[in-house]
Amino acid sequence: MIKQNLSEDDTSAKFITPALYQAGWAETAIRRQVAFTAGRIIVRGKLVTRGKAKRADYVLYIGHFPIALIEAKHNFKAVGDGMQQALDYATTLDIPFVFSSNGHGFVLHDRTGTSVQLETTLKLDDFPSPAELWSRYLAWKGLTPAQEQVVKQPYLTAFKEELLVSKMIGTANVTLTLGKIADVPVPILAPAVQKRVDELMTLCDQLEAAQQKRERRRDRLAAASLQRLNQPAADTTPEAQREHARFHLHHLPRIPDNVVGFKASPLFDSARYFEYFVRTAKENLLAFAPATAQKNINLEILNAVLIPIPPLAEQHRIVAKVDELMALCDQLEAQLSATQTDSRRLLEAVLEAALMPVN
Repeated sequence: MIKQNLSEDDTSAKFITPALYQAGWAETAIRRQVAFTAGRIIVRGKLVTRGKAKRADYVLYIGHFPIALIEAKHNFKAVGDGMQQALDYATTLDIPFVFSSNGHGFVLHDRTGTSVQLETTLKLDDFPSPAELWSRYLAWKGLTPAQEQVVKQPYLTAFKEELLVSKMIGTANVTLTLGKIADVPVPILAPAVQKRVDELMTLCDQLEAAQQKRERRRDRLAAASLQRLNQPAADTTPEAQREHARFHLHHLPRIPDNVVGFKASPLFDSARYFEYFVRTAKENLLAFAPATAQKNINLEILNAVLIPIPPLAEQHRIVAKVDELMALCDQLEAQLSATQTDSRRLLEAVLEAALMPVN
């Protein structure tokens, strides 16, 4: 295998990632292709789009805190060619230890200023371990062992949003770092107050679950009604079709009034391909919407849209693939929601046990 012929992704997978594993970094501490900006807004006449988003090749975490950033470059480039880009990203994300690599080794830039040398060249097998970077970070911040235990407590995530607001410094991307929360006081609640808080949170969970259940029923009802309008059964009479339309208009008041239904032309057996296309192009279509408080994509805009029409077999394949991915997204969203609920309840139980007075 000739290293010089490898892409950045191959260099990362075959050399940088194994070096991280060898240094003791667990997979849970490694995040790849971390996007932290949506991209520059580009306006060309009436068209509005976004440029390429900024992505860090690697961000390494210790607990909740981003501790290091790595920028990977092609194997034929110099080991430090990615350093300037990495420093720009690290400044935005407030990350102290910055690395550039081409798969042959690493260049370390210590933004803490505590090292003898600002930049150090390392062999591929000499990447610092999590313990080494963490100890250097603690020394830079001057945190005592007691303070370290406080800032590493997972229950501080319950105050994350409040901390982000109170500690922000006017940047577009606010990062919660050790230095910003080391002096945050942890409120201690009386057992009676904590019990009442738990009851209210349980009630909120129940109300949220009930609302989600109602919304799922509404969505199923709306989807079924729109299905009848867009794809009527072969034996549907004109009277039945008009009844479906009346039901849709009079019994689904929560559906926005700017929902557009798609009825398939006799040339096509389904309107779902065109529905998915318009959903995908929605952001671009909004650029042509009238400048009102609530933008609406009207029929005049839709009539001017040119839609690529592949063969019917390809349309069916695209629709089937989108349906498959949407079902997978629904499953992942449900799993994530369940995990977040379990984590919050576990956190509440741990806090209650920790704050309960010892008899």
